[in-house]
Amino acid sequence: MKRPGFGIILIAAAAVIAVAIVLLSSGTARRAVASAFSPTASGPKVAGAATLTGAAATGAEAAGAAEIRLADAWKTLDHGDLKSLVANLRAAGFPPEVVRAVVAAMLHEQFAARRAQILGDQKVPPYWQTGSLNNFYSSPQMAALRQLARDEQDALRQLLGPDSAMSDMARVYQQRMFGDLAPEKADAMQRILADYSDLRSQVYADTGNGRVMLPSDRAKLALLDQEQHDDIAALLTPDELQQYDLRSSNTAMQLRSQLAYFNPTQQEFDSLYALQSQFDQKYNSMATAGLMLTPDQVRQRQADQQQLQDQIKAALGDQRYVQYQQSTDPGYLAASRIASTMQLPAENAAATWTLEQNTEQQAKALMSNRGLPSGQRIEALAALDAQANQQLTALLTQPGLDAYKQTMGGNWLRNLDQTAHFRPPPAAPPASTVGH
Repeated sequence: MKRPGFGIILIAAAAVIAVAIVLLSSGTARRAVASAFSPTASGPKVAGAATLTGAAATGAEAAGAAEIRLADAWKTLDHGDLKSLVANLRAAGFPPEVVRAVVAAMLHEQFAARRAQILGDQKVPPYWQTGSLNNFYSSPQMAALRQLARDEQDALRQLLGPDSAMSDMARVYQQRMFGDLAPEKADAMQRILADYSDLRSQVYADTGNGRVMLPSDRAKLALLDQEQHDDIAALLTPDELQQYDLRSSNTAMQLRSQLAYFNPTQQEFDSLYALQSQFDQKYNSMATAGLMLTPDQVRQRQADQQQLQDQIKAALGDQRYVQYQQSTDPGYLAASRIASTMQLPAENAAATWTLEQNTEQQAKALMSNRGLPSGQRIEALAALDAQANQQLTALLTQPGLDAYKQTMGGNWLRNLDQTAHFRPPPAAPPASTVGH
């Protein structure tokens, strides 16, 4: 009996093989795959395939022969079940990457009926109606689709064994996330993360369709975060857990983003992570749970924030701490991106930050000088603002300065512009006393 979608499977399999050929780094592997479907070669070990001969073959004949050869080769390899196909592909000399691509495509086709059953007669919503993927499909549908994806991956793992492992690119990404874990532990980690991702998706789905996320919903998310970390801690050794946290915890990811222009050493990053994680453990869980800080807690957080900065300065030393302040300042980050975009010297971003610090100090001194008449203060601020804009134009160009003012890092300059050009409204004339 003809299996449904055979033509689609054949085309998909050929397509993924073509992609795999490009991606494979081994020249031997590329030649093996190419020869299997070449209209002028006999292939690695695939018997029964037609061969085009003759120097007078036209392009059409070559294309037709290639199509016949592909079909003949497929008949030779495919005996009706995936286990046999895996064995035949391996025996024919195909590299594991190609075997995985072909089998994964066919396996995906086998799950198509179950996927269609889950989705049912799903209608595409009109473009003028609101909606996202989470409320386009129901929560049971989303859960069933996630389970289907896991079952499909399990089936691939059973068919290919060790060869079901991920691509080199995915393996590098996984190592960046988990560290040097044994394959079985890495698989277990993936399952833990997938399970908790499903649970979080359920919380978000329950708060969809216009519902406001309540404190109880945020408390669920905070609990899931803690339970996920507890399950990971139970799986890993203390050293493995530390390596995972340094790579994939929220603190680590935020810190890497924050330190993008600081370029820390490993020792510096580890030290900053240890300090920042203590602060985050105290306050991030409260934020995730949606708890509002009391005035006393706000003051305590400010004190802890200052203590954190003092600890960072002690850990880095005076010189590196100045570099840390500069490289994490929003104004410096904005100037760095603009300098890169406008192909300006990197030193211009540092000069912008220095100008920002000096200008803000001068503006603060003028604003706090109550002995200075209001009119003179405004004139001095206007002169300071004009000087800052002139120097920044030289550093960033006029288009760059316009872009800089639109960033969060340019808040200080926008505020200075407004303050320097502020003019108090004229005093109201005295009330008339005529008629009284």
